[in-house]
Amino acid sequence: MFPHNLLILLLSGGIGMLLSPVTAPSPVAAKPAGHVQCPESYVICEGDTTSSNGPTLEGTCPSASASYDLGAGFVTANARDSLKKGTAHAVDNFEITGVPVSTEVAFTIRLTVTVSLVPQRNANSFPLALARLWFSHLGSKAEKLYFSAGEYPLSLTQSLELDVVVTSGSPFRVMYRAWAFGGYDSGSSSNISGTIDFVGLPPGVAVTSCNGFGQSVPVSTATWGRIKALYQ
Repeated sequence: MFPHNLLILLLSGGIGMLLSPVTAPSPVAAKPAGHVQCPESYVICEGDTTSSNGPTLEGTCPSASASYDLGAGFVTANARDSLKKGTAHAVDNFEITGVPVSTEVAFTIRLTVTVSLVPQRNANSFPLALARLWFSHLGSKAEKLYFSAGEYPLSLTQSLELDVVVTSGSPFRVMYRAWAFGGYDSGSSSNISGTIDFVGLPPGVAVTSCNGFGQSVPVSTATWGRIKALYQ
């Protein structure tokens, strides 16, 4: 018979060796920033720049707009007329938790980008869009995606990825940007948005940010049948 005291031990935290990863990430509450000031982000709308250390910001003009939500890891920009521009530039400090301090953790930072470019009909108006992703820790990395539409509309989703190694207990910085240019003819438009996430985190590890972003990879408890089979 399965010992009662062993069952209590297993159900009270003694089953770590039986845990298995669940690949889908889940939200996790971010570590409170306290008195620490978060880095500055900004939006540009038709040449007017507005900056903030807070988690959200929006700039709206007659023919362009840009905004970000750092808690959601989201940036977006659009421009709706000739020579109009919108830019959302997001900067946040992140931290790895769930493993001992000074542990090296390898994972991928991903920016999933959705773009819609609509040129003026029968004209090479060339609306443009740009997405960029930067990482800074004990070194730096950067990648970008550039989009252009000539005579025909363009609509797609694509990803930027950076493979990184971070030391737990040491903050790292991620910057991501969406830029939209309305083209060279009236009536064309550019829309771009991007959302970051972290791929390949080990089970039990969480990523939190100064401005409220949170993502973790949980572990699943062992089934009762697997526990009995192991200890019979």
